[in-house]
Amino acid sequence: MKDAAGAFHKETNLFNKINGMLNDDLQNISILPNNRILYGAKEGFIVYDPNVAIKTNYEFRILLRKITLTAPADSIIYYGNLSEVSGKSNTSLTNNQEFTFKNNSIKFEFSATYMDGLSKTSYQHYLEGFDQGWSEWSGKNEKEYTNLNEGKYTFRIRAENIYGQISNEVRYQFSILPPWYRSKLAYASYFFIFSISLSVLLIYISQKHKREKNMMMRDQEKELNKKDSELKNVKTESEREIEKLKTEKLKADINHKNKELATSTMHLINKNEFIAHVKQNLTSLVKKNPKDPLAGDLEKIMASIDQNISSDDDWQQFEIHFDQVHGNFSQRLKDKFPNLSPQERRLCAYLRMNMTTKEIANLLNITVRGAEISRYRLRKKLGLSRDTNLAEFILNF
Repeated sequence: MKDAAGAFHKETNLFNKINGMLNDDLQNISILPNNRILYGAKEGFIVYDPNVAIKTNYEFRILLRKITLTAPADSIIYYGNLSEVSGKSNTSLTNNQEFTFKNNSIKFEFSATYMDGLSKTSYQHYLEGFDQGWSEWSGKNEKEYTNLNEGKYTFRIRAENIYGQISNEVRYQFSILPPWYRSKLAYASYFFIFSISLSVLLIYISQKHKREKNMMMRDQEKELNKKDSELKNVKTESEREIEKLKTEKLKADINHKNKELATSTMHLINKNEFIAHVKQNLTSLVKKNPKDPLAGDLEKIMASIDQNISSDDDWQQFEIHFDQVHGNFSQRLKDKFPNLSPQERRLCAYLRMNMTTKEIANLLNITVRGAEISRYRLRKKLGLSRDTNLAEFILNF
């Protein structure tokens, strides 16, 4: 084609309409009069007349014809001819619509207002917020999106006619609301529940800490009481031990004094018995020789002996001191066993003082065998069985 400057340039858009009609194998082009050209086509002939003007640059629009929610079931929300050029449509459509999360699948249908080569018109779409960019040109005049996430979206479409012209762009804004469990109310509820749970947890931890603290204090108090009790027990045991030692020492002192008293008394008794024996011998001599000049002197000696000897008084004095040490032993023994002879009571006193048989025999001025016989007789008078120890019975009496 020749332009105003007289230069020629190649014009191909005019022939886009017949590209699919020409033969692929047997191409035939003939020049007719008046610069007309005859093309051999698949289904006949095509005549091109350059003198006939063909307008290829007039404006055309794209229309958003139908919007359908496809899940959970098909629901048409728009059926019209929305165009951004006029800004109006024959059916009302609110831009920036909001849909629930369960209606997150949507289908768009669209078309172009260009009839020449309608089947060759191609479309391009772009969903802001989901697609990375414009799609490839395609003759498909619908687009469906499924399982969209919550958020704001803008659906953009445009068309290209057979001559390569691009139409206006139509935009449709809509929003998918989050599911109920991701809504603002849900997050507020989560925050409220979390706050309540945290408060309950803090209260529980605080109460648990208080319980543990109180339990620890009770355990410490128990431990202190236990220690105090142990110290008191140790103190009591120490006092008992000291008292026991004092008692044992006192008993030892009493036993020592008792033995000293008994020994001195026994010596006195033995001395008196010896003196009485001497007096008896002197009396026999006087009776045998009453006219002996020495008889008068012997009688004076016997009178002196009578004045100084006090055998019974000495034994009575011994019993008094002995009963003071041994809890009135002699008197209790007389009360319970009145048939005991004085010598048997002495034997009981010696056994109470834990003396040996040999010591007792010496004190009673008898043989050891005689002391054993005296012990045997004493058992019979006390009514003791063979299984009962005489010394233990006297010590525990």
